[in-house]
Amino acid sequence: MLRPVSLRALLVVIVVYCFCSTGGSGGVNSGRLKNLVVFELQNVGWGDMGAYVGWQQETPHLDSLVRSADSTILYGLYSETSKSASQAAFLTGRLPASWGFYSSNDAERTELHEDSSFVLPSTLPTLAKQLSSHSSKLIGRWYLGQRPEANPLNSGFNSFLGYVSDRSYEHDDLRYPNPGIYRDKHIFSRFYETYSGELMNKENRTSTLPSMFLREGCDFIEGATADRAGGTEGENGAPFYLHLTIDALSHPCYRSKRYVNVSRDTRSTDFSDALIETDHLIGGIIDQLRIRGAYNNTVIAIFSGSTAEAALFNGGSNSPFSGSAGDTTEGGVRVPGIVVIPGRGKKEPYRSHQTLTLYDLHHTLASLVGAPSPHGGECTSPEGGVSVPKSELSGQGGQKEDCIFTGIDLSDKVLGRADTGQWEHRVVPIYRGRTLMAIREGRYKIHRFALANFVPGQHLGPLTAFSLRNVTEFPMLFDVVTDPSERFYVGDGFGSSSERYTLTMPQMSAAITRVLVAVDNSATGGLLNECDVIYREWSPPGCTQTGMCLPPPPSHLTMCTVPPYVG
Repeated sequence: MLRPVSLRALLVVIVVYCFCSTGGSGGVNSGRLKNLVVFELQNVGWGDMGAYVGWQQETPHLDSLVRSADSTILYGLYSETSKSASQAAFLTGRLPASWGFYSSNDAERTELHEDSSFVLPSTLPTLAKQLSSHSSKLIGRWYLGQRPEANPLNSGFNSFLGYVSDRSYEHDDLRYPNPGIYRDKHIFSRFYETYSGELMNKENRTSTLPSMFLREGCDFIEGATADRAGGTEGENGAPFYLHLTIDALSHPCYRSKRYVNVSRDTRSTDFSDALIETDHLIGGIIDQLRIRGAYNNTVIAIFSGSTAEAALFNGGSNSPFSGSAGDTTEGGVRVPGIVVIPGRGKKEPYRSHQTLTLYDLHHTLASLVGAPSPHGGECTSPEGGVSVPKSELSGQGGQKEDCIFTGIDLSDKVLGRADTGQWEHRVVPIYRGRTLMAIREGRYKIHRFALANFVPGQHLGPLTAFSLRNVTEFPMLFDVVTDPSERFYVGDGFGSSSERYTLTMPQMSAAITRVLVAVDNSATGGLLNECDVIYREWSPPGCTQTGMCLPPPPSHLTMCTVPPYVG
């Protein structure tokens, strides 16, 4: 005979069940979220994703994802001004200009030349090192050096499948070697050959790389979840970190043969074909997480390391911003970003207006998966000075100098748990090389220097400068909340606007001073200075076994010049 259950006993059972199912009182990150999957896209703008502009219909998988209550849409995410610098910022969790990621002979460039001697300093922490307990893999484009010493495995990743050089059509195996494809540290094919099937067709701009990357990502997840049926532990019970860098949307775009003209009902360009395939690739990886029972234990981040190449017809869209990839206008640095946090505890997607950088995103994601911060959750000066508690990082009083270039854990803001106001006063420095071009603080953005691509149909007055223009005497101030396209100057001669300029400039000037003091790199040499033709992919590891070695030209060590194509 069943005994009646008292209301009090029933409540106890419910409380215990809820406590166990949420992992206790530790919140969303109390041991349940272990895995991390990162999709680092390139040359995708706000105007390319339906999550940001409702009229686009080329990213159905992403659009479905952001409608989930697990998703946070980032409206204030800023990249660096080059793909290389963005990847460096995200992986190291630090502002690249603060540790020498620039060329001393061209202070406004942060792109790696194909001849560069650059190797990521071993003293720098990376996300893969920080997640050393995870089984990790990088798939796709590695932007931080093509020398064997610069391989991703030397920066903490356990495995690698991808390439390390630009997909240049200029290769002749005399001056420019055919770029290689690597598994871990060894080359197994070259781009424009048929060693293992045609990887890249220059004539019709198709490639088998997307399907290769999807298959490799799914295989990695399957292997990492194989130890326990339906679980998420990898070898020896380790969680996993999968990082995919997808540059199919960079000029010249590529896609699989079956995706040619798939966008004929929308934009009907190579870019939109590649965007649809990229969306399907992301959907395929997320489907694999669900199939393997790992989705609920995995934090997923999707962001672009560079904005759309709006200056090209066959590029993307940065709407509603002005400018193109590489510019310091909002259209050159404001990128889309989505973070998916299963079990976030919200009833609808969260739209975060928190301003943050890619090095902030590094620390935020690490915190969400329970990884220890290299500075204990506090910002510490590189000289080992006084640590600054997170409670003092931001606010009307400004930002501590030693937190300017070190990423901040903003997981509370990303989760929507600490809604203390729409705008957190996070200073966002915008550098080109070692030159502080602009900063964003709160709703305002101030330009000290101007240098921009020509985007047809856009003319932004002094901001449209094809050579470096110094405007530090009368900096250009914009309210990028009211005017995200940066078309209307604050202080344009009208009384009310000029008064606002006068009232705002002291605060912004003080922010500039804080940044310049914090990132005092004027006396250091750049790490992108030296170039030598022998650093190209002539005879990488594994070429002897595969018959892919090429005779290198004589060594010629020189200062790097600006690459002909800025990527």
